[in-house]
Amino acid sequence: MQLLVGQGGVSISMASLYQPAEDGTFTCLDGSSKIPYEYVNDDYCDCNDGTDEPGTSACPNGKFHCTNAGYVPSNILSSRVNDGVCDCCDGTDEDAGRIECVNNCKELGKKLREEQDRTRKLQQEGFEKQKTFSDEGKRVHEEKIARQAELEKERETLEVTVKDLETAKLEAESPETEAKDKHQKAWDELKAERQAKKEVEAASLAF
Repeated sequence: MQLLVGQGGVSISMASLYQPAEDGTFTCLDGSSKIPYEYVNDDYCDCNDGTDEPGTSACPNGKFHCTNAGYVPSNILSSRVNDGVCDCCDGTDEDAGRIECVNNCKELGKKLREEQDRTRKLQQEGFEKQKTFSDEGKRVHEEKIARQAELEKERETLEVTVKDLETAKLEAESPETEAKDKHQKAWDELKAERQAKKEVEAASLAF
């Protein structure tokens, strides 16, 4: 089985690690051993980390890379390579001819993008609603502060008005109070005079 760099088995980002060395060897990615390059993907596990068999199921701990062009790249266990089940949407995990896989990556990618667009739209709508609520809350808060300031100003004005009215009332009542006091004093003096006269008359009769 050939090495499927960029198509399956090995990702493009890892391709440089799977180039043969000048001496025609391949070094296991964990550095544990070096093998002839032709042993790569020969359906026999030579590296302890399974990196010499990225495109076969020979190594139980190996990983197979699904390029899935048009959709989302993924990695599957090497044991699922050529097991009769299409695990990669591009079908590259099944090249032994046991089953024919339909490449539906573009369809899945289209659905994914549509779902992402719907998600972004919902997020945008949610952001706009949140902004609307925030602006409304800010407006109500500002109106409340302005109303409080207005009420405070009205309270201060009323306090001044009440004070002025009390002063005016005292000024208006002052002459009347003085007149009442004067009248009461005269009446008290008159009563005292009458009482004294009665007491003199009573004393005269007694003697």
